[in-house]
Amino acid sequence: MTELETGLARFKTIAGTVGARLNPLLDKGLARVTPWVNQGIDRLGKVEKIKTAAESVSARVKTFVGEPADANKVGVVLGGVVVVVMILGGIVTRANVEGWYNGLEHPFFTPPNAAFGPLWAIMFTLMGVAAWRVWKVKGWTGSRDALTLWGISLFFNLMWSVLFFAFGWMGLAFIWDLLFLAVTAMVARSFFLIEEKAGWLMTPVAIWVGFAALLNLGMLAVN
Repeated sequence: MTELETGLARFKTIAGTVGARLNPLLDKGLARVTPWVNQGIDRLGKVEKIKTAAESVSARVKTFVGEPADANKVGVVLGGVVVVVMILGGIVTRANVEGWYNGLEHPFFTPPNAAFGPLWAIMFTLMGVAAWRVWKVKGWTGSRDALTLWGISLFFNLMWSVLFFAFGWMGLAFIWDLLFLAVTAMVARSFFLIEEKAGWLMTPVAIWVGFAALLNLGMLAVN
């Protein structure tokens, strides 16, 4: 047997030994990884479903408002978005006010519970009207950036209720509220650049969000 044949024989022996030892490890690794991969595929499927649903909603909205868009129908759509966010936030809040929230110490400047609903309703109405006025001046294309910020502010609004009331994370909610205030101020500024009245309509909203952040900080201080 030549030296080359001898070397190949040794290599085959070593490779077989290594393979025999590695196969069980690989099988265990695959067994652990496979569920994660399947979960990832399932999540991607859910994301795709959400994307499809969003595209369907967008198509229906475009059909509803028409081309060119009818101002009254656009108002209905924007108002509908505001109402949905307000209702979801209200559900999260009311579910936790009677127990957890009322059991906390409150700073001296805390408004009565009954005042929050009407005040937030006013703020949401101002937000809806302001967005509609911006759309009337610039249309969808010209107001896209401003209305995108507006939509982000609604998301921040809803998530603050979740963080504060649903989870009771007052510290994180305060930081989130500061970000919410910054976004709301940016919305007001972007609206001012498009139409002054729309900017003024957003100003009380920014002030109220600032007060909410101060109230959140007060809750942290006394609890």
